[in-house]
Amino acid sequence: MVHDRWQPRTLWQFALLADLTRAELERLFPEPPGDGDPELAEFFRVVPVRSPWPTGPDLRFDLYHRAEGGPSGWETGEWLVTEGGRLR
Repeated sequence: MVHDRWQPRTLWQFALLADLTRAELERLFPEPPGDGDPELAEFFRVVPVRSPWPTGPDLRFDLYHRAEGGPSGWETGEWLVTEGGRLR
């Protein structure tokens, strides 16, 4: 579960490993349906699914692409420690 204070509607977020390269995922899910935070694009492709109901819930799939050369900084937790934030 992810807390996002900028998200006005209920959002269910799923992180899935895909046995595809980054280029393959970008071809399958081009922008705007497949987008993402530029800082996180090296780790996964964001695919949002908007609910047809006014109050949601919306879905978001974070599709992790196959990492070259071992685990990424996202997989090891390095990104969360160095770039992520904390709720107080």
